[in-house]
Amino acid sequence: MGKCRLQIICLIRDLMDPQAFQVEYESGEKRTYSSNECDPILASLLDGARGSGNYQIFVTSNKTMRSLRILPYGQLLDEESEQQLMKHIITVPRKKIH
Repeated sequence: MGKCRLQIICLIRDLMDPQAFQVEYESGEKRTYSSNECDPILASLLDGARGSGNYQIFVTSNKTMRSLRILPYGQLLDEESEQQLMKHIITVPRKKIH
């Protein structure tokens, strides 16, 4: 039987301990690690994940709130929808005054 592959969705840096970080998986599971070489490890994890086609991975210093995501993990916006979203982020639409 094949080994189950968990997709990493996020790398979380610890603000209080510069040597600690968490790896959060698509399943919601989080694993905590600590190393003197934290930054190179995070860079390697990020490069490896993106190299294997996981372009949704990101690094943050805040705990993730899954309920605030617009799309479920593993889903991608089409190019047109992504451009519309970026336009609204850059320039917030004004309310029409009647």
